[in-house]
Amino acid sequence: MDDFDYYGNRYTHYYDEVEVEKTYYKTKSKKELEEFDKYQKANSGSGDCFEKNYELFMKLSKTNPHIKFCITSQTYINSGNSIEHAFCIDGDFIIDHAQKKRMKLRRIEYERYYRIDGYRIWDIHDIKPLNYYLTKFKARGSVREFYGGNIPIQKGKWEVAKDSIINL
Repeated sequence: MDDFDYYGNRYTHYYDEVEVEKTYYKTKSKKELEEFDKYQKANSGSGDCFEKNYELFMKLSKTNPHIKFCITSQTYINSGNSIEHAFCIDGDFIIDHAQKKRMKLRRIEYERYYRIDGYRIWDIHDIKPLNYYLTKFKARGSVREFYGGNIPIQKGKWEVAKDSIINL
């Protein structure tokens, strides 16, 4: 896998916060972009976020029990286009390895580019098979199933580690 171009604290340092994890944003390799273009043409122009991020969630949940799978109804702030999108959440970080990109950004940074109109979140204890999400959310775009507003802050591995030290 290619090395990521790390942003570091340049974009993710807010006020007196200490950055505990690096963020990244990288475009996929030429081969992966060609595969995505073939996938998109075969699937009426839709992306692969549900499949790729579900697969990533299942992989990460083996070593990180705090990771979450999230589906949102979101609007691009610049263009106004609305879509249903899936990604993983670890605490205050959004991890997205779909479409033409791989990224891990702080939630607040993600919300600069996308307005979250509604969301649903699952963890390893209540996750359903991928086909459920494809038929219920991707194919029909069932907005009534979403909770309104922005994604609330989740407890990830860093927050759990911090709480365990504070509560010694």
